[in-house]
Amino acid sequence: MENGSRLTDTYCYHIMQGVSISGVGRARPCCVSEPMNIKNFVSPESLKIFSNDNDKGHVCSNLEELINDPVLKKIRANMLLGKRSDECKYCYAREDAGLTSFRQIHNDIHEDKIDKKIKNVRADGFLKTEAISYLDITLGNICNLKCRTCNPWSSHSWLEEAKVIPHINIDSKYSLENYVNSEQWYVHAFKTGFFDDVLPNVKHINFLGGEPLVVEVHYEWLQKIVEKGLSKEIELHYNTNLTTLPRKILEIWKYFKMIHLSLSIDAVGKLAYYVRYPSKWKNIEKNVDKLIVYSTNSKNFSVQTHLTLSVLNIFDIDNVLNWCIEQYNKWHFIDNKSFVHYGYRNMLPHVNIVENPEYMHVRHLPNDVKNIVCKKIDKVCQYISHLGIPDWEINKLNDILNLKSMINLDRNEKSWNKFIENTNASDAFRKLSIKEYINWTNTHI
Repeated sequence: MENGSRLTDTYCYHIMQGVSISGVGRARPCCVSEPMNIKNFVSPESLKIFSNDNDKGHVCSNLEELINDPVLKKIRANMLLGKRSDECKYCYAREDAGLTSFRQIHNDIHEDKIDKKIKNVRADGFLKTEAISYLDITLGNICNLKCRTCNPWSSHSWLEEAKVIPHINIDSKYSLENYVNSEQWYVHAFKTGFFDDVLPNVKHINFLGGEPLVVEVHYEWLQKIVEKGLSKEIELHYNTNLTTLPRKILEIWKYFKMIHLSLSIDAVGKLAYYVRYPSKWKNIEKNVDKLIVYSTNSKNFSVQTHLTLSVLNIFDIDNVLNWCIEQYNKWHFIDNKSFVHYGYRNMLPHVNIVENPEYMHVRHLPNDVKNIVCKKIDKVCQYISHLGIPDWEINKLNDILNLKSMINLDRNEKSWNKFIENTNASDAFRKLSIKEYINWTNTHI
């Protein structure tokens, strides 16, 4: 064995056996880490986002070249030695706080696919394409929502507002107009067969956005995978806001080994409109009903919820958790012959804390609001534990309890004032008022 006899404590399946590509077509370690000193890109169109030629990167002619950017090689080399890299600090911070990290989740999900011999990674971190079994693809920034915690790089719907709202920090070395108006990197990749050589070994494709379900061209790419006879060995995963659910994607999904949907549900009812503007909760519920029907006929289908917490919705955490429990009780199914679980797979959501924009971090809540939220968390977790949750949900329950450690970090009054300033600016642009949606703000804003 080339690199030792065991996996290190820093090992991450995502970067050791996967390919991750950002919305602008840049190579990266994973979707929660996007160091801007990586210079490798998929498409020549991607370079148009840079206003200055000196900042432009390198267009790669093939996948092996893309995944072996010097930064990525260094991260892998460190992992082989059990060393932490700064680019992965988000995961390590969660682990140090007692929360389950993105790294740990993926190592667990893909445990049966992990090459424990690490035979396709050299000591210097060079990754051979033979190792690739996972594709992590961000389908640009095309999105039908402009969530409060988002930005124009992740949602094109933010573009007009970003021009007039000063709280959107747009670096002058990038051209958003060119980014939006140029051919998206994935169009180039799908057209040129950029992934074709590794598709026979790929077991899992993860689609992010923007909102992937509104990106038409990815349907065509999936259809080509079906026609090549490769789909039956591939599992698909989507992060979706579920404001839309086209019939044709339901038809295509039937040809793949497994479909996993991660629903981005940050609030329910009226608050969902404000936090994930301008989503209509009734439309989301209608699409959930469609998924229930679909899952009763397709056992290759599982759904879970992803909850991103900020100062806007942490106070409402109990309502989201109760909604998730309702869905689990309504459409979690078990094939009694094979004991396969499908439908709404997880009773509890995966929880994530907003780190950027920094002023949205839950640590900056007023202290009296923090106290109420922590009591809410204790109360709802006590209720959940009495329900008798499945074994695979224990870690998620602990993550929810451990949110209190993140909430009780020292607050910063300057960041809180920035939150108020930026909220008022966005409210004015959207003709909304936070006080109509979040009651506690009436005495704090």
